[in-house]
Amino acid sequence: MSDFYSVLAAHYDELFGCDDATVAFLSEEGAVAGARVLDVACGTGACTRALLDRRVDAYGTDLSSRMIELAKEKAHDAGIDQSRFSVADMLETAAHPCVPFGLVFCIGNSIAHLDSLDDVGRFVRAAATALGAEDGRLVLQYVDVEALGVGETFELPDLTGQAAAMRRAYHRESTSRIRFDAELTVRGEATQTISQRLLVIPTDELSRLVKQAGFSSLAVHGGFDRAPGDRGRWVRVVVAALS
Repeated sequence: MSDFYSVLAAHYDELFGCDDATVAFLSEEGAVAGARVLDVACGTGACTRALLDRRVDAYGTDLSSRMIELAKEKAHDAGIDQSRFSVADMLETAAHPCVPFGLVFCIGNSIAHLDSLDDVGRFVRAAATALGAEDGRLVLQYVDVEALGVGETFELPDLTGQAAAMRRAYHRESTSRIRFDAELTVRGEATQTISQRLLVIPTDELSRLVKQAGFSSLAVHGGFDRAPGDRGRWVRVVVAALS
């Protein structure tokens, strides 16, 4: 984990957060009072805490120990049991001590950090195992760059908070890889930059992997507002159900 992510962790909720539309969408997909839910790649835990506020039995995992450290600090400040947050690889989702879950979700383009589509398939299978229940659901949010030609660049909207701002862009390097370029500016500090290669996830291929994992129904949306998932939008939100 680079210094960039260590700095970003302190401002993660400020820049990314968990808005009402996201919480409402997750609630409609099963994150209701009493339901057991897992937030995979939870960052500093904003969505997990938002669901806990609604009496959802929510847990969060992330590969970054710094993110989880801050998630636990925020949980403590909010009077939440810190053990709800743990460091874990998303490929090991089925090994979470609180399985089975009624809903597993992984948002914020986190699955694009996996090394290959084979690993995406491994994660989806692990999530299916972690769900267990016949009506269990998986929610995935990612960026679909299929419309971006190799060599082309797409600038995402800037993120601006009270003390930090981030400029972001995607550059399509090949059919299978995109480069994520970001500049993080924190008030009173020097701007930090990062370039990270991410996996291109074709929606058709993800749909195939989801069905292979045993999910019987699949819906693809263009965002948490349930707009159509067409080429006019970059964001995709996939909802898969076991039954």
